Amino acid sequence: MRSAPIDFSCILVCQLSLLGDVLLATPAIECLARAYPGAEIHVLTDTRAALLLENNPHITRIHAVNAADTTGIVRALRIALRMTRSMRFDLVVDYQRTVLTRIVAMLSGAQVRIADTSGLHLRPFYTHMVTRRPGYAARSKVDLLAPLGIEWQGERPRIYLDEGDRAEALTELDALFSGEASRGGEIPVAEQNAEAGGAVVGQDEEHGSAAGSRRGAWRGRLVSVDPTQARPCRRWPEERFARLLAMVWRAHPKLVYLLLHGPGEEEVVQTVHRAAVEQGVPAGSIRYAAQPLPLRTAAACIEAAVLHVGNCSLPRHLAVAVSTPSLTVMGPTDEVSWTYPWSVWGGEPHEAAMSPLSCAPCAVAGSKGDCGEPLCMEALEVDAAYSALERVLSATEGGAT
Repeated sequence: MRSAPIDFSCILVCQLSLLGDVLLATPAIECLARAYPGAEIHVLTDTRAALLLENNPHITRIHAVNAADTTGIVRALRIALRMTRSMRFDLVVDYQRTVLTRIVAMLSGAQVRIADTSGLHLRPFYTHMVTRRPGYAARSKVDLLAPLGIEWQGERPRIYLDEGDRAEALTELDALFSGEASRGGEIPVAEQNAEAGGAVVGQDEEHGSAAGSRRGAWRGRLVSVDPTQARPCRRWPEERFARLLAMVWRAHPKLVYLLLHGPGEEEVVQTVHRAAVEQGVPAGSIRYAAQPLPLRTAAACIEAAVLHVGNCSLPRHLAVAVSTPSLTVMGPTDEVSWTYPWSVWGGEPHEAAMSPLSCAPCAVAGSKGDCGEPLCMEALEVDAAYSALERVLSATEGGAT
């Protein structure tokens, strides 16, 4: 392996997808910016993921493409030619190794082109191929920078929110928890009250049902909850989430809950909401927006929360990125790979409640992915998740409300 040059002036980082992987690449970008403060850093990513990188002070320019349109050689070649004709990259770090990123790396003419170790057929595209260690995914991405003498020092994923993002989140939260839903589609208050056995929202503040009685009442009491997951085998049953929230509410009755969801996932949050209310959580204390919140607004809502609880998906990484304590319920995915090691590097707690099955996790480094079956998530009991959640609250400065 040839040694890398001492300095670079124009760096390209390729990470097209998935959203979580793009966010987990931000520590590597930060490390590059620190190592080469005079260099421009460009990022080639998917259009949907570009929002995660907005305002990042370490990034000079984002090259956003529709990843689904770049699988063909002709389209990929056109994009690559356009990029490499206008820019002169001298370092390319490729986390994806797609048709597009391989062509960009080769046509860039960069002195150093780094990717992780793979088949021999990829070697002509790169000058350095690095074996990444198993472990936390953000650290593993920084491992690719080893030829440059760069090592991970606990840098965490970051999303750089601005005041506009936070203002939008505050508007949404005030509307949802004051009963004035700005997006108009969460279960109407009258229906929620009926589900709660006719209780009037806001009548009993001591027991938490006053959460929606005035604007801003959610501050310092908000828990963001992500019961969704694109892969059903990685999604904890909705009824379990509802039981967990009911247990938490009984122990901490002043907490309120925002259910997060993406496009096409409305039924999941409706089911959790309905079941939680049936089990005693006041309807005014658990809300969701009719339409999915914009990505950066959702991140700002998580930032405003005292705790995030959810499946192993993007919002858990957003919680790390905005320094909100978190608990993740996990089955097929590996706790070590996806959980920030806060006990080593400090900061707020991030914990996981793991499936008790001996075959879990199965989606680990070197595997072909999960088995596709929901057995391990179904085996994770509510009591186990609740115990883990209480540990997070106990480790959080000030504890729960």
